[in-house]
Amino acid sequence: MTDGNIKERKANEKFTLSESRTSLYIQLKSDKTEVKIDGGIIEDDGSGQRKCDYLLFDEDNKSTHLIELKGTVIDRAYSQLENTVKSISEDSCKEKYLMEKLKLLEAYIVSPAPKIPQNVDSKERSLAKMLAAKSSQKQNNIVDLITYVRVVSKGANGVKKDRYIIISGECPLSI
Repeated sequence: MTDGNIKERKANEKFTLSESRTSLYIQLKSDKTEVKIDGGIIEDDGSGQRKCDYLLFDEDNKSTHLIELKGTVIDRAYSQLENTVKSISEDSCKEKYLMEKLKLLEAYIVSPAPKIPQNVDSKERSLAKMLAAKSSQKQNNIVDLITYVRVVSKGANGVKKDRYIIISGECPLSI
């Protein structure tokens, strides 16, 4: 699989995904396929419905990891992630396999300074329900399928606390 929007990535590989002012540093636990979504495999259809920025697909483990890179306002991330799942799940999408028969479908909302919701709101709950419906691996709490990632210049520990993780170039997100 190679085109400008799809790249094969190898286990232990480190790389960066970037969009406007936000970058995400990643180190892979296993081989994955990186897919550029918004403006990539899903072109603007004129509806104004934006999609998430990237996804990582793990064929061996049957998992898809949606990634939305935001500035400081994360509120629109939920609808962008939902729009992505809906668009890729359509019969007309040739990449439909990215959303089929998954053990795990999860989302990462990435920001240099995310405002982490203290209480689960209706947008977050709606996204979590959609992710859980596509995942055969059951969760104790479906909102755990959404992780908030704060990117800092240095000093991160990469430890996930609740649904929040702080990463940097020296301590990338491990997926």
